Amino acid sequence: MSTRSPDHHDTVVIGGAVMGSSVAYWLSQNPSVVASIKVLAIVTGHVLGVIAAHDRSLTLLARRHLIMGQLALLFAMVGYTFMGLYLLFGA
Repeated sequence: MSTRSPDHHDTVVIGGAVMGSSVAYWLSQNPSVVASIKVLAIVTGHVLGVIAAHDRSLTLLARRHLIMGQLALLFAMVGYTFMGLYLLFGA
């Protein structure tokens, strides 16, 4: 009988059978790749959010407010990106 609780897992298998197990094993042996994927996902998501918000603001804001109206969002997204990366590497 195992002493481990059923809530504790060393790896999560992506997919199934041999391919999923080999991917899980490879990722467990290369943690820097997993960290790089996480960083890329955070930065890509935030860049896409800024692009979408910029495009939307071009249609909503008056022409004289285009630059100043977007600065608050820019600073907020830089802050979110910084905090996301801080939490990723701090945890």
